[in-house]
Amino acid sequence: YYEEPYAGKPHVRICEGLGLRGLSLLDFETEKSKFVEGEVMGLLERLKLNKTKDFFEWLDLILKNELNSEIKAINFNLYEDTDNKWSVELVGTFSFDKDNDDWACDEVFTTRDHPFVIECESDWELVETFFIGLVNEYLSSGKYAGKLKEYQAIGIGFVDGDLHILYAR
Repeated sequence: YYEEPYAGKPHVRICEGLGLRGLSLLDFETEKSKFVEGEVMGLLERLKLNKTKDFFEWLDLILKNELNSEIKAINFNLYEDTDNKWSVELVGTFSFDKDNDDWACDEVFTTRDHPFVIECESDWELVETFFIGLVNEYLSSGKYAGKLKEYQAIGIGFVDGDLHILYAR
């Protein structure tokens, strides 16, 4: 933490490991951060620009294969790791219940040994927003979006937090 002279309160620098050095939560919340190709882009947009292709490739590698036939729903588990790293894993579950988040614990498939990882000094809410945006973008234009939408539901959330249902049939 450090204090900006104009801010009057401490805040964390975000995503320096992704070439976003010099940006802060204040940049995200109050003003656009930088001109890129003639357009003003905010922090989340710059992060997505750097990581969307990598995330899509990671998900394509998983989904190109036949997944367990017992899978009824998909959840993207989010984790805060050490050293400003954040992970997401794809989990296939044998149940889905829109009224009970415990369905996400009924695992029959997981990428736990091969998660998608970003390095970003941030709070969990911004990271969650970032990953929700990535999954929603994949559901709109990803190579295997149709395959994902064959399941009853697709959720996302931190393993110790609330789930967000991004898609349900």
